Amino acid sequence: MTTPAAVNIDQNGNLYVVDYATGEVTRIRMSDGERSIIATLDPPLDNLAIDDRGWVYVSNPAFNRITEIDPDTGATRIIVEGNLSLPGDIAMGSNGAEDALFIADFWGNRFADPDSGELTRFPPPQGVTASASIAISDDYYAVSSIWPFGVVYVVERATNKLAKRVAVGAPYGMAFLDDGSLLVADYKKGQVLHIAAGKSRDKAVLVDNLDGPVGLAVNERMNWVYVSEYNSGAVIRFPLGRVICSQDVTQECEKTESVITDLDKPEGLATDIAGGLYVAETGTNKVWILPVDGQAPVVIGNIPMGLAAGEDMPAPFIPTGISVDEQYRVYVSSDIENAIYRLTVR
Repeated sequence: MTTPAAVNIDQNGNLYVVDYATGEVTRIRMSDGERSIIATLDPPLDNLAIDDRGWVYVSNPAFNRITEIDPDTGATRIIVEGNLSLPGDIAMGSNGAEDALFIADFWGNRFADPDSGELTRFPPPQGVTASASIAISDDYYAVSSIWPFGVVYVVERATNKLAKRVAVGAPYGMAFLDDGSLLVADYKKGQVLHIAAGKSRDKAVLVDNLDGPVGLAVNERMNWVYVSEYNSGAVIRFPLGRVICSQDVTQECEKTESVITDLDKPEGLATDIAGGLYVAETGTNKVWILPVDGQAPVVIGNIPMGLAAGEDMPAPFIPTGISVDEQYRVYVSSDIENAIYRLTVR
């Protein structure tokens, strides 16, 4: 066994073990220690139960799947399953010659065909645990884990090998810049961090004293970085590449400015190719679209999002993701319905 995740004992005293990484379900006869693999399922596996017949039921968190196993024949039957486990942040990116929507699905990251909705899971490298946020560049993808440890993982796309692991308090929204470096919103410390490109773990604070930063979006053409403040209900912006004012800055600096205020728990942010800004307001189940030309905002409601956090977890819990493609189709993740919604605005 590689990574045993759970054990149980049947009425005859046999011990059953599920392996998280390999998908093997092993029976160990306690009287003499004999082992036999009764089934190999799609990983990851995280728990099991046994009924009074001795039949085994195994859970797969990546597919929200329960599989029934006959321990005598090894025959299997899927009892229930879903397409997603717990979708969080999303990001449009290239997948070869085609565009794809990349999904930080808590127990199994995926990318989706924007037209057909077809999902493909891409297994994480060894050592990368549950992910909440995601960012994509041509060479790397980054995923973040907010619980139980705040970590940003940067992975080489060509090899699917871990390039670096960077400790961050509670990493939420992320975005790659054109130079390969990465911006990260740290909810716990109220900061936006800049992580150096490549395998360097060097990081610097760009902005601090923020009130619960969660969403982050970059418009490099217009030289703006946008950040949502979950606690204050504001979306702020600051110029990219400039020194931003804080309590520790004594030199000439730029102040952050509010774009929109009085929102209820804003999370995901995105920008379109024209510079328009998209905001997921989870407290009211709305998406705000703020055109770049100053026209009145467009508001779309009744989108189920904003799953409440568990005990000892950051209040935003799984971030609601939002993204927009070049056709101005808007994608929103629902951590309530375990779904991705596509909104056609234009």
